[in-house]
Amino acid sequence: MTRDPKKFREIARVCAVLSKSAVTPEERDIFATLAETWRGMAASNESLHALLDRDPAIDTDDLNRFDNYGSGVGL
Repeated sequence: MTRDPKKFREIARVCAVLSKSAVTPEERDIFATLAETWRGMAASNESLHALLDRDPAIDTDDLNRFDNYGSGVGL
């Protein structure tokens, strides 16, 4: 899974488009919620990386091992 906030924002944009073209109110609400969730993840990700960049004591290589979490690789 990517940690690129630009990718998160692109996914949010797609969800927002899908929300506007949804057939039912339920679908519209679901996609709108997904869009907001992805935007929030992008903002959280940017905040996290800003903190990591400021603290040289944090070894980001330790965090990179979670990139493959769930795939059976890296843990």
